[in-house]
Amino acid sequence: MAPFELIFAVDEMAEDAVWTLYEHFDALVATHGATTILTVTTPGPTAPVAAKNVVPQLERLANVVVRRCYEDLVNRVDIAERCRTTPQAVGQWIHGKRLRETPFPEPFNLVNGGVWLWGEVNEWLRRVGKQCDDVHFPCRDDYYEINHWLSERRAQRRIATLNTQPVQGLGAPIGPPRPRPARRRTPRVLGALGG
Repeated sequence: MAPFELIFAVDEMAEDAVWTLYEHFDALVATHGATTILTVTTPGPTAPVAAKNVVPQLERLANVVVRRCYEDLVNRVDIAERCRTTPQAVGQWIHGKRLRETPFPEPFNLVNGGVWLWGEVNEWLRRVGKQCDDVHFPCRDDYYEINHWLSERRAQRRIATLNTQPVQGLGAPIGPPRPRPARRRTPRVLGALGG
């Protein structure tokens, strides 16, 4: 199993919860404005499996509320810094002027000249034999799968919560709908003119 670095957007965390994470995981918690980011390295055969294994542990051990898997986006300068090369060299990779046998990944978004998922860039570096990170990162399909799973999980929890709340005034939990009794149809008598 490979180590995966996963970044999650989470609800604000109490200081004791942060220390609990640091005791149990290879993790880092950072705040950017109103956004709290949790980076955790965890093993798995794939990024989605690693996420599906670690999220319940984060919830159980430190009451972490995971909102979504946060994309590790990089621009040309970021790529150059992480690869210890120049932005010009990265530009040549992107445009296929160097290492054209293995095309550079497509940008995740075209904003500001393009941003890429670091996981896809890192895998490209690995394939072309350049220095890359030892850990693995999610690719775009992994992000879609992880975020869909997180969304479905939240929806199922909301439904479960609603099904156990009493109805106002009745004091009974909401359960499955009761079958309605069949309505009796009264035959309509037609007049002499058929109408």
